[in-house]
Amino acid sequence: GHASFVLEVHPEWAPIGAARFQELVDQHVYTDAEIFRVVPGFVAQWGIPADPDEASKWRKKPIADDPSQQEVSNLRGYLSFAKSSKPNSRTSQVFINLADNAKLDSMGFVPVGRVVEGMAAVDSINSEYGESPQQQRIQEEGNGYLTGNFPRLTRILSVENLGPAPVRGAGEEPAERLPHRGCQLIPGVVGIMVQGLLFVCVCLTLIYKRSRDPPPMRPWSVFLLDSSKQLVGGAFIHLMNLAFAEELQEHFLVEGTDACNWYWINIVVDCTLGVGVAYFYLQVIVTGVVPHLCPLNAHEYQTGDYRSEHSTRPDMSRYRKQIGLWLVVVFCMKVTMVALMAAFATMWLSLSSLALAPVEGSSTVKLVTVMIVTPTVFNAIQFWLQDNFLRKEHADEIQMTAAEPKE
Repeated sequence: GHASFVLEVHPEWAPIGAARFQELVDQHVYTDAEIFRVVPGFVAQWGIPADPDEASKWRKKPIADDPSQQEVSNLRGYLSFAKSSKPNSRTSQVFINLADNAKLDSMGFVPVGRVVEGMAAVDSINSEYGESPQQQRIQEEGNGYLTGNFPRLTRILSVENLGPAPVRGAGEEPAERLPHRGCQLIPGVVGIMVQGLLFVCVCLTLIYKRSRDPPPMRPWSVFLLDSSKQLVGGAFIHLMNLAFAEELQEHFLVEGTDACNWYWINIVVDCTLGVGVAYFYLQVIVTGVVPHLCPLNAHEYQTGDYRSEHSTRPDMSRYRKQIGLWLVVVFCMKVTMVALMAAFATMWLSLSSLALAPVEGSSTVKLVTVMIVTPTVFNAIQFWLQDNFLRKEHADEIQMTAAEPKE
């Protein structure tokens, strides 16, 4: 599995160290590097390249020490270069403080940055081997030594430069959250195109559903009103899914998952269990709550019935009442589903990881899978089922003439 975190580098704290860290990132030195030293409550350290020849090259390129800064300290989540007791001995190894380690400040460990997102991922780094790996052997044998003797070490798969961040002081919190690496739910233009294509797929599904309805076929005016309730409800759920996916990811971070996993879970749960729950809430509200609150015009909330008493055109007042009722149903369903997802978070994440494993290698392919392929398939099922209980039953409009009994 995979997890990610975001580091914000501060050249104003340690200009020499920040420049070296940038160089290491740009040259992909940390790719495939193992986090070989993890001491709970102290530090998580990495930086020896996977290839021994590469490690030797950087070991011969130490940088000068940065002067100590009074305004910055080795607090939890802060990143510093590792060094020996000798001056100017920093090369490529760095560590993240897992606790407040102010005692390191006077020893020449000047922070170059800090974790601004994903500290839970840092805390989840495997610490079972502690300080057992021998750095000399890592330098000489690379990942071969670590893989053979410490197979469950956490490995850095990739490092990406997310661009410049706003300049802030050491004690100032980030003004806004920085983006996750990996699959992002709304990555600019691609996200807009993805959601536009999803809307087209949903509309085509509803049109096909109308062609398959048993006679009498609904007039287009009635069909558009019925369908618009689903589209408005679907857009409402989509916005809630985006919000809940991000929040659930923050509260239930599991290695190898991201917000796209949670969006996939939201879609699957809403379109399966959620349909039954929505039907239940609709029946409870229409048959129990509405007659109690609005006894004189409860019939106007009967879903799919837009007949006007004074005109052949649909009564838009009834439509507005029904769409408001449907949004209440959708909201109640969504809250119920979120509670269910939170209660069994580990199970849902395991299921999503298994289902999305084939597309984990590309964030774009994963995005398309999560926001087009999955919604198209599951929304087709959801809308088909929901349309059956949102449309008006027309049996009461069909005149049946029975023969009179004869003596």
